[in-house]
Order: sequence, then structure tokens, then C-alpha cells
Amino acid sequence: MTTAMTRGRRDASTHRPNRSNPATLSLYGPSARNDGDCPMPKLLLSRLLALSMVAAVAACVPAQKEQPQAPAAPSYPTVGGATMYPNYTLYQNLQNSGDHKTLVSAITAAGAATRLSSQGDFTLFAPTDTAFRTSLPNGTVEALMDPRSRPELTGVVNAHIVEGAKPRSQIMSDIQSGGGHASYRTLGGANLRITLESGRIVVTDPNGRRATVEQADIASANGVFHVTQSVLLPSS
Repeated sequence: MTTAMTRGRRDASTHRPNRSNPATLSLYGPSARNDGDCPMPKLLLSRLLALSMVAAVAACVPAQKEQPQAPAAPSYPTVGGATMYPNYTLYQNLQNSGDHKTLVSAITAAGAATRLSSQGDFTLFAPTDTAFRTSLPNGTVEALMDPRSRPELTGVVNAHIVEGAKPRSQIMSDIQSGGGHASYRTLGGANLRITLESGRIVVTDPNGRRATVEQADIASANGVFHVTQSVLLPSS
């Protein structure tokens, strides 16, 4: 009996599959592996799955377009502490300037406000309040503002106005074309001699009075004005 049982065990052991044999392993499918093979750790597997999901989501999200930059706000010159707007008339811009109160009063009293508020292009050489105080004898401004002196005041105002818009670039071109000087006729009928000295525009009236342009090219809806530091006078 014992001998028979021993034989049976030996016979059974001879029929066990050799799992180290590749041919035998293929018969038992993927689950048949060497005892030394280790399964992939669950933590590493979960991380790989998470990374693959993130990559898939990122691929599906459309790239954001760059937002266009807003255009920069236009920069306008300032005169007398006020902004000069190109859609304002010459008269409106001068009214806003804190440095041209005397000139505005003279323009108004001389009846030239309508002209400088109308359509059409003009160039105005605009003396400041300081220019009126320092370049004319004491009491001259007060005398000109007297209603009885309106003809004389009108002559002074018109001595600063030229028909046509003449920005600095045009003046420079005219000076070059004229061999070093340009000549502009004022509304009062006098000729202004325009020259360039040390890079600055100098305006000379028929009496030899000189006015240097301190700030050029104040564009307005009906022309341009240039700030000067002296008052021009009509022909004597």
C-alpha cells in the first residue's frame, strides 16, 4: 500500500508543467510567470495614469490668443498749463491757455475773434502775457484796449496773423528755399521776415522788432499758432 502511494506521488510530480520552460509557460498564459517576477507597484502605475490624463486634457484645451494691446492715447501739447486740442479753433485754444489772457482780450476787443473761430487756415504768432508786459512801454496795453484805439489795436492783432497754416516744417522749407529767409504777408498788409538762428525761428516785423518762437506747432482746427516772447507791431 505504501509503495503504491509513493509511486503515485512520483508519477504526479513528473507530469507537473515546467514553468521555467517558455514553451510550457505559453500554454498557461500571462498568469504563468516566474516566481521572481514582480508586479508593477500600484503607486507608480497610478502616477503614470494620472500624468497621461493630464497630458490628454492639456492637448484638448485650446491655446489662449494674446490680447491685442490697446492703442496709446494721443498726446497733445500744453500751453499755459492747458491741453491744446487739434479739433479746437485757434481762438478756443488761446482762451484755454493761461499764458495768453492779454492776447485773447486784444483779439476780442479788435473784433478778430470771429475770424479766428471760423473755417479757413491761419498762422498766428502768439505773444504771451509776459511778452506784452516786457516788450511794450508801460501803459501801451491799457491805451490799446481803450475803445477809441480800436483801429490801432486791430493793426497790432493783424500784425501777428498770416493766411494759411504754416507749421515749423513749412517755415523751415520756406527759409531754405528763400536762401536763408522767408517772407510772409500779414492780414494787416505788412511783410514779416522769417529767419533761423541757432535752430530757433525768429520773426522780424517791418520796424525791426524781433520775436523768437518759444513753442511751435500748436495745431488747431483752423490753423496753427506759434508761441513768441515778443509783440510785433504794424508798419509805422
